[in-house]
Amino acid sequence: MPLAAPKRPTDFDSRDLKRGFKGRPGSFPRNLKTGYGIDSATMGRLMPRFYFNVVSDTGTVVDPDGSELATIEDARREAVQDARALMSQAILSGKDISARKIYICDEQGTLLLIVPFADTIRSAD
Repeated sequence: MPLAAPKRPTDFDSRDLKRGFKGRPGSFPRNLKTGYGIDSATMGRLMPRFYFNVVSDTGTVVDPDGSELATIEDARREAVQDARALMSQAILSGKDISARKIYICDEQGTLLLIVPFADTIRSAD
């Protein structure tokens, strides 16, 4: 009796799709993490990480964690939302921090974009 060729690591059938790989719905098969040169530490880190450092005349608040976002435009939108939220909190405390800026940097610390707080709001007039 001929032996069937062993299943290649990247092969799966419709039952795999229904129950999830290795019985866990939504999980990736191990071979997709290793079979294409992507190790488990890299899996999920396919998007660039952007860091949002808040800069004022008195110093810089460094973002130690950053955020994984698809594009620099997504990072700019997040910086605008952050600046607006910080200014809203400051206004409620009676402070004007509109002179501050957010420096968007990449993982190497390279400055990619500057978002001045003042540019994130429009005049009500």
